[in-house]
Amino acid sequence: MKAIAHQQQPLSTLSHAVFGAAIAPCLVIPLTGPEPVVRLTALSAAAIIMLSWLNFQRVTVQISTGWIRVGYPVFNSRVPLERVNSIEVIDELSAWSHGGVGVRITLGKRGAMTYVGRTGPALRLISAGRAFPVVFTCDDPHKIIRAMAAGGCATAEAMA
Repeated sequence: MKAIAHQQQPLSTLSHAVFGAAIAPCLVIPLTGPEPVVRLTALSAAAIIMLSWLNFQRVTVQISTGWIRVGYPVFNSRVPLERVNSIEVIDELSAWSHGGVGVRITLGKRGAMTYVGRTGPALRLISAGRAFPVVFTCDDPHKIIRAMAAGGCATAEAMA
């Protein structure tokens, strides 16, 4: 299916710095480590950190006729547009209050599957058949709502 809208929100500069600080010791230890096991462990940790960084570089929102997919290449949520019951615009979702960037699962009354790319505007989608709402940061929430309306979401049509 052809995408109606596609939006990517890159990680903040601070997040890139954290990944860099995490990988640096893993690359230095193999040069100075006395034992092969230490070297192998450090290189394995570096590979895991690098793959994580590649996966979590940007939150992607893709809207097509009948569905919306939000998240990262490996971790994402796909929600049918006809099942969206409500859409809430969040003016400022703080990465700090959610424990950083990445995929966050919160339980309880206000539980959600949250995709945090950085602090900023976000959308909260509540849909039938899902245990938790899907919350994600985005650059332009109203553009996404208009694209959802174009894709066949009745709830978004009422808001647009």
